[in-house]
Amino acid sequence: MDGAGGRCKSVAMERLSPEQAEEILASHAPRQGVERIGLDQALGRVAAQGMRALNPLPAFETSAVDGFAVVGESRQSCALIGRLYAGDGPAPTLGPGQALFVATGAVVPADAGVAWQEEVTVEGQMVVLRHWPRPGDNVRHVGEEVRKGASILGRGERLGPGQLALLRATGVSEVSVRRPVTVAVLSVGSELVEEGAFGPGMVRNTNGPWMAQQLVALGCEVISLTLGDDEARFEAEVRRLDSLCDLLLTTGGASKGPRDFVRRVSARLGRRTLVDGLLMRPGQPLQAFSGGHALWIALPGNPLATALGFDRLVRPLLAAMEGRGCEARSAQAYLKAALPPNRGKVPRFWPAELGLDDGRLEVRPASYGGSGAVSALRQLDAWVRSEPGQGRIRAGSVVPVWIAHWGGR
Repeated sequence: MDGAGGRCKSVAMERLSPEQAEEILASHAPRQGVERIGLDQALGRVAAQGMRALNPLPAFETSAVDGFAVVGESRQSCALIGRLYAGDGPAPTLGPGQALFVATGAVVPADAGVAWQEEVTVEGQMVVLRHWPRPGDNVRHVGEEVRKGASILGRGERLGPGQLALLRATGVSEVSVRRPVTVAVLSVGSELVEEGAFGPGMVRNTNGPWMAQQLVALGCEVISLTLGDDEARFEAEVRRLDSLCDLLLTTGGASKGPRDFVRRVSARLGRRTLVDGLLMRPGQPLQAFSGGHALWIALPGNPLATALGFDRLVRPLLAAMEGRGCEARSAQAYLKAALPPNRGKVPRFWPAELGLDDGRLEVRPASYGGSGAVSALRQLDAWVRSEPGQGRIRAGSVVPVWIAHWGGR
């Protein structure tokens, strides 16, 4: 205890690399529960277990073209015995010298081959074949695409339209998924306004809506509030939301000024500090706390600092909570425009836009990359990393990038 004031002394924690912080948060990430739902409700959810095909694909011998099915030895003409279309019943048995018109997707008689209709001339009830197909020609065979029992969905895979289409096609009607992560987003600051006119010193809130929209795109359920600098109200909301959410994100109020109360509130609530600062710019100040029902990440107030903290910590944490792989990843790319020297003591991350040129991954830094920048969010796919003391990086250099969400701005 501090003998003069009777208050607990704060103990400084060592700042961590983003990778160290990510590992610590993942080790404290509660895994989301599981529920079984129909495919109509499953878009965007994360599979809690793998799935196998209940029926093969195709499920029956089916024609790959519009044509004429025939069997037996080659002959010049055959008697046309009927026509069969997709959705019609079982195919009749074909004998030598008989032909059956089959539309694409129709059932094909056993042991038949299908001649393209362009290779056939119809003369009344007779068909003349210019090319005799071999058995199985132009036929999609049972299970040639997907065998019955084959793996069609991996655990931790996000269910998009393509995954759902395959599940439906192979007879699956329900799937076990992780419950969506409920995230509360609290934007702190008396300067923040939501919409409409505002006066001197006021700022329209962008951090809260930006994070909420990113979270919705990631399949989360979101509670979003904008608060002023009322410490008592902030504490009350943190207490209330702790039982309602799985993850609490705050933006602003995380520094050490008289109106920055995140540290004080976390201490009064008995939270344990997991992270107190990262070795990166922008992104300060940033803390993470455990000890309640919900993990709590306190992000900075500047937009780009918030965005970098979100991309480096929140995205991987959500992936760990849902038992899936994180879409964010490291890569190398060609730099399209020069970057200034990094004269700081920690790695510097520059917001950037990704592109492809003849199959080569390229990255173009945002035109304005200061910590308070909002315009850079428009073209934010990735972050270019420069090391402490690194000089000017020339255009055309190969640089390390952290791909956050290419195409998901």
